[in-house]
Amino acid sequence: MLTAAKLHHGLSPKAARQLAFQLQKPTKRKYQAASWVLNQTAGEDWFYSFLKRHKELSVHAPQSMSLSRLTAFNRVNVNNYFDNLEDVIKRFKFQASDIYNIDETGVTTAHTPNRIVAGHSIKQVGKVTSAERGTLVTMCCAVNASGNSIPPSLFFLGFTLKKQC
Repeated sequence: MLTAAKLHHGLSPKAARQLAFQLQKPTKRKYQAASWVLNQTAGEDWFYSFLKRHKELSVHAPQSMSLSRLTAFNRVNVNNYFDNLEDVIKRFKFQASDIYNIDETGVTTAHTPNRIVAGHSIKQVGKVTSAERGTLVTMCCAVNASGNSIPPSLFFLGFTLKKQC
């Protein structure tokens, strides 16, 4: 389960219970409850007992991440970015007051994946989705190292404000 979560293909609690049922079936052990056979899955009580026995596991709500974004974020691309950034800063002699850090956040109507089982100490888990689609309203804020800021901006898809004269 830990490996699957690290590869962004974590199991939901229901899928973990189904896997437990399938793994126990070939051993011909007596199932813990008749509901296991009826539902073809381990019970919820078994699952929570399993989590108590394996303290390194917990249930998390993953962030949606497209496969293209997942494969593009790697050590080579990150190192290239910072090498280029250093080159630009040296070439144009930028100061702290010239460089703004912009952060954006948004709310989307895209699919939100179910919670998955992952490592207990993991702060952030992901789950691959088919694509990052949906309507998005974005808010951007910008601040530089000298303490200056730009007022927040909101961006709406397909909406243009026209100035009234």
